[in-house]
Amino acid sequence: YNNIGFIYDNFVDPTCHSSNEVCFKERKAKALDYYFKSLKIRQDINSRLGEAQSLNNIGGVYSSLAAAEKKAGHINEHNQLIKKALEYYEKGLEIQEYINDKVGISTSLNNIGAISLNQGKINEAMQLSKRSLQISKELGYPSHIMVSASSLKRIYQKQNKYKETLDMYELEIQMRDSISNS
Repeated sequence: YNNIGFIYDNFVDPTCHSSNEVCFKERKAKALDYYFKSLKIRQDINSRLGEAQSLNNIGGVYSSLAAAEKKAGHINEHNQLIKKALEYYEKGLEIQEYINDKVGISTSLNNIGAISLNQGKINEAMQLSKRSLQISKELGYPSHIMVSASSLKRIYQKQNKYKETLDMYELEIQMRDSISNS
C-alpha cells in the first residue's frame, strides 16, 4: 500500500492538469488512504521503521495540501493542515529516535525545520537544520546534506548572513553535482 500511496502522492496524472485543484486534492486523498492502510499494516506487524516511514509520508501529504491551501488564500485550512503535518512528522521522529534510524531522523528534522522556517520560527528551523546537516554528514548522504544545506542557506539569507549563505549554497551545489555525477 505504501508504494501505491507514493505513486498517488508523487506522480502526475497526464489527464489531470496540475492547475486543477480538484484533481490535486483527489490524488492526495488517495495517497493518504493508501498511506493510512500501510501504517495500519506496519503497526500490526510491529515494524517500527515502516511505521515511522508511513507517519512521515502522511505528514508530507498534509504539508503538500497545506501549501496548496495557502496558495489559494485559505489560511485557516492551511494552518489546520500544517498542524496535522507536524503531528505526523513528530510522531515519526519520536519512533526514529527510539530505534536510532539516523536517515529517518535527518529527513524528519528537515521536514519539521521547513515548516518552522515557513512559520517564521528562524531559531527553531536553524537548530533542526543544523542537526540534520550534522547527521547527514556523519552518514555521508549527499542528498540529505544537499537538502539540509539548502534549508540553512534560506535561513542565513533571511538573517542577512551572506558569508554563511554562500557557504551553504556552495555545499548544496557540491552535493547536487556529486549526486549528478554518480
